[in-house]
Parts: sequence; C-alpha cells; structure tokens
Amino acid sequence: MKMNFKKIFSGAIASVMMLAMSAASFSAYAEGDDEIISDGNLEFKYIDGGVEIVGCDTSVTELNIQERLNGYSVIKIGAEAFRDCAKLKKVTLPETVKTIDSAAFMNCYSLEEINISGAIDTLGECVFWNCAMLDGVELKGELQSIPSGTFYNCQLLTGVDIPESVTYIGASAFDNCITMEKIEIPESVTIIDANAFRNCYLIDKLNLPPGLTGIGGGAFINCYNLSEITLAESNSVYTVENNILYDKQKTTILTSAPLAINGKVEIPRTVKTIQAYAFAGCTELEAIDIPASISVIDEGTFSYCSSLTEVKVPDGVKEIGVMAFSNCDKLVKVQLPATLNTIGQMAFYHNTSLESVNFMGALKSIGDGAFLDCHSLKSVTIPKNVETIGQYAFGYKSVNDGQSAVLIADFVMNVIEGSSAEKYAKSNDVDYKAADSGLKKVVFIVICVGAVILISVIVVVIVRKDKKKPETEAKKAEEEEPIDEEGYESILGEESSENEEYIAEESEDE
Repeated sequence: MKMNFKKIFSGAIASVMMLAMSAASFSAYAEGDDEIISDGNLEFKYIDGGVEIVGCDTSVTELNIQERLNGYSVIKIGAEAFRDCAKLKKVTLPETVKTIDSAAFMNCYSLEEINISGAIDTLGECVFWNCAMLDGVELKGELQSIPSGTFYNCQLLTGVDIPESVTYIGASAFDNCITMEKIEIPESVTIIDANAFRNCYLIDKLNLPPGLTGIGGGAFINCYNLSEITLAESNSVYTVENNILYDKQKTTILTSAPLAINGKVEIPRTVKTIQAYAFAGCTELEAIDIPASISVIDEGTFSYCSSLTEVKVPDGVKEIGVMAFSNCDKLVKVQLPATLNTIGQMAFYHNTSLESVNFMGALKSIGDGAFLDCHSLKSVTIPKNVETIGQYAFGYKSVNDGQSAVLIADFVMNVIEGSSAEKYAKSNDVDYKAADSGLKKVVFIVICVGAVILISVIVVVIVRKDKKKPETEAKKAEEEEPIDEEGYESILGEESSENEEYIAEESEDE
C-alpha cells in the first residue's frame, strides 16, 4: 500500500498547532485571564498552575469537588467563592487544593462538615466566618498562620487541630466559639493576637507555649470556665502567678483564670495597667486591693464579680471604663477617689445591692446607664462640677429584656440649682432636691455658732477686763498716794537733830 506522506505530515503539523494553541490558551489564563467558566454548580477560572473555584450556586446543599475541571487541577478556593451559600451543609475538597482564600465560606450558616483531603498551605482571613453549625475542622499542611477571623462565631465548633507549623493566631481567630472546650496551642506559636479566643466560654485549661512573645488585648476575654493557666518559666516576656497572667516585669495584668480566683486578691504595687476584662467572671472574688499606681480601670475589668461587696477605688484613678464593675450583684458600697473625672457607660450597671456611692468634686462625666438597674440606690448627691450625665445614668431600671427602662420608686437626686444634674433630673422626670436649701441651713447654723462663739469671747474679755480694773486702780492709787506731812516733818526733824549732833561733836574735837 502506498502511504500518503503528505497527508501524514499535514496531520502532524495540525496536531502540533492544536497543542501549541492549547498551551498558548492555558498560558494566557496563567497570566491572569479573568474569564469565568461554569461547570454545573461551580464557577471557576484558570490560574497559574491550575484552576481556582470562584463561585457556586447558592441553592446547593452538598458539594464534592473533583480534583480536575476541564483537565486542570483544582488548586485554589477563591475569595468569597461560597460566601452566603446558606443551604450548603457538606463540602469535600480534593487533595490538590493548597489555598483557601479570604471569606471563602463566610456566612455558610448551615455548613456542618468540611472534609479537607489535602495539605493546606495558605488560609485567607475569615475563611469560616459565621459558619455557626460547623463542629470540627482538621487542618493539615505547612500552615504558618490561623489568620484573623478564621473561625469567628463558629458556635458549635468543638475543636480544631492546629498544625505544629503555625506561628501566628490572628485577631478573633476563634472569637465566639462558645462550645469549644479545649484548644491545643502548638509550641511553635509566638503571637496570639487581640480577641483570638474571646467568648470561648468553655475552655477549661490554657497551656501557653514557651516561645510566646506577643498577646493582643482581650485575647482571652470572657473565658469564664478557665481554671488553670500554665506557662514555662523560661518564657522571657510573660509570667503566671496564682493563675494571673502578667508581663515579666509585673507592670501589666493580661488575664486570669476565673475559676481559680477566690477570696481577696492584692494586686502588686508594680502594676500600672489591668487589661480589659482581666478579672471578669471571677465569681468567688470577694475583695480586691487596687494599688494607687493604676490610673484607669478598663472596660469590664471586674464585671460579673458577683461576690464583691465593697470597692475602694484609690486616689490616682482618673477613669472607670465601660461596664468596669457591671453585674456585681452583691456590691453594696463604692468609694470613689477625688482624682476621678470620668465614669464610663454602664460602669456600675445591674449592681442590684448597691446602696451607697460618693461623688467627688473632680468628676466631669457620667456615661449612659452608669448606674442603671441599681435598685437599692435611693439617693445620690452630684457635685456641681459634673458637666455631662448620660441617658438612664441614675434612677432607672430596665424592663422588657432591656428594651426599655422605667423610674425607680423613691429615688432622689440631690443637685445644685442650675447644674447639669438638675437638668438631667428635669429632663428625665427624676425626683430631685435643691442642695442649696440644705446649704443655707448649714450656713445659717455656722453663722449662729460663730456668733455665739464671738459673743462668748467678747463676754470673757469684758469679764477679765472688769476683774483687772480694780487691781489696776488700786495699784495706780498706791503709786500716786500723797506723803503724810507730819511724817515728812518728823523725818526732817530726825535728820536735823542728827546733823546738829554731828556739828557739836566736830566743834568739841577742835
């Protein structure tokens, strides 16, 4: 059979050209072509090295993503690819996926299970944000970080296996994971950012890694079930004493284990800062000795300390923050310092046993609801210096689950006429008394007492003067009494006789 080399050669050339065109086409995608391609319930685009999933039908309930689409490996789940897929319950990712970008599964409220077959090397921020039904995730690979908001508000999340390669846990990474009981923080972790484990109510033990060098503000806020905090003594930045976490120099208190704190706590005099919510939920804390080195009592610092009965805020404190002493049900008496100028919103909210609180002259501002729901507080005296008083600060209790407020019976404000306190009382229908009337009585009494004292002094002076007058006159009379003439002459006579006798004797001698 005679072969047609011309046809064979032409076919070979055509095949090579098709391959070249295909390669060129893929190369074009690899350079960033944004063309979106649909494949069933998924949308994807070509990227360098494979395919990126960029979207999904929001009505889908279950997805098993294949390793290849259109012949190319699925290597990335793109930013917001499954965002707001509210009906999605189960997802299986292939081993080829190496990256899950920011907010990829955000607001997948019904997502219960995600199977990650391969090793994930990169996570974006907020990947599982608000996946409230998600109960567990296993992360494999060489992850360097658990970025900010990764598992925020995953309320049924019971645990996460964090790879040993992770060095950074981002802000709010596990924030509001309210049913998570245990967390194993790898020894590789050096930084735990702000609010990372906030509102993880059920975590019972916290074993901090020895190489930890940074803890963000509020990292462990409201971990009410903590009974133990441990940290290697070799750590150069932080230290733990009596289940209270300090910086190494003991100038800052970061947090405490609420279930381990009881009785009286004496804060070292070296401490200058107590971070927000540091002692929140210490229900067995009965007394706290706050040193004068503290200038600000931060937000929620002693909130929900339900066994506190009395608080003396030392001189030097200038500000009491938002909700600083809120929900301290047994707190009866509060002594405020002369240095205080600001009381924050709801600072003493819902202290139902509070009966007495003093306000000093330096105070300038009292925030909204500062003493809302203080049912036992029947009167307060507000200094004239106070410039602002927030809504429902005094004389109100909340009703309808906090949706509204009503006046507390028999509550009275003592105010100065024309002051901000009087304006507050008038505009909020709070009973008040003008402190001027009482002041006038005090002034009147002081004047009367002063007058009595003055009169008494005058009387005493007059009496003493009268007593001294006869003595003075007698002395004066004695000094001025005339010499008796007969006596005077007799004296002269005697002297004259003596002279005569002396003269006679002199004559005889001659």
